[in-house]
Amino acid sequence: MTDRLTQLEVDALVRQGAHAPLPLALVMPWSFSRPARLARERRLMFESVLAETARAWQGWLSSRLQMSVEVTADSVEPVPMSEWVESFDEPSAAFGFKLGGKAKGTGVVDLGAGLAFALVDRLLGGAGDPMGPRRPLSALEQSLVRGPIDRLLAEWRDAARDRFIIEPAVTSYESAPGTISIAAADAPVLVSHLSVRGPLFSGLVALGVPLASLEPMLALSSHPEAIAGPQAPAARARLENGLHQARVTLTVKLPAVRLNTRSVLGLCAGQVIETGIPVEGPVELHVNGRACFVGSLGQRRRRLALRVTQATNNTGASSDAPRGFQGRVR
Repeated sequence: MTDRLTQLEVDALVRQGAHAPLPLALVMPWSFSRPARLARERRLMFESVLAETARAWQGWLSSRLQMSVEVTADSVEPVPMSEWVESFDEPSAAFGFKLGGKAKGTGVVDLGAGLAFALVDRLLGGAGDPMGPRRPLSALEQSLVRGPIDRLLAEWRDAARDRFIIEPAVTSYESAPGTISIAAADAPVLVSHLSVRGPLFSGLVALGVPLASLEPMLALSSHPEAIAGPQAPAARARLENGLHQARVTLTVKLPAVRLNTRSVLGLCAGQVIETGIPVEGPVELHVNGRACFVGSLGQRRRRLALRVTQATNNTGASSDAPRGFQGRVR
């Protein structure tokens, strides 16, 4: 059989017998004012924030644990609060935090017991064994795990800065899932899952925030004039920093040299080809495959150099550039 019974169907079979009729429908609460769904644009935005958070946290976590750790964005989905809490371990390894900034409300980061004890074991000098005791984290263990949690929230804050402004800060440690209440039981919570994988451990980190707390900020972010003032300098600084670290490919193109087939077949290593091209002749400089400058070849500090003499337009070489450029030398 390829179909799987749901938990509701299994319970019905146990209570009423194998031949009892199965329930045909299940009534679920539905909020027409705040449905548990995301528009495609919003989903793509949250997925982008999560992917950027995963990349940044992976580098920090690998350095902190001194081992190769892979962190990837797993999923972003709205889930009813009661349903999400049921997925927590008992006892849980969750941390409550306030959103801060321009957002009102609180959220929860759930590490999962296995991943939490693996981090504790590694931070105390072990190999990262995820098989810990079934108990809440001690005060010392909480302080050890608090570092990675604080860093995760900081990376999430930076990744979301251009979309919405938050200043998350951990406020509590939650070991009993039943006491976690950041939203009403049927209210949708936006849950972002990060997959963490190390040599000996793996698990999912869940970051949940009530959608009701995010909606006012998302509405504000749809009006650029409302946030352009305070965000412009920071956004410009990040953009300039990214441009300074960008790399492009420069290619020098020499004028075409024509040889007959017999000469080409007779070429061998070390042979010198008489091109007839003057050394001081102009050459083209291509940036990522597009002709952008014209210059002349020379030498500087015993290295081959190119002096840029003029810029060309973006559609082709300038009128002063030599025709028939076909040979490529990198």
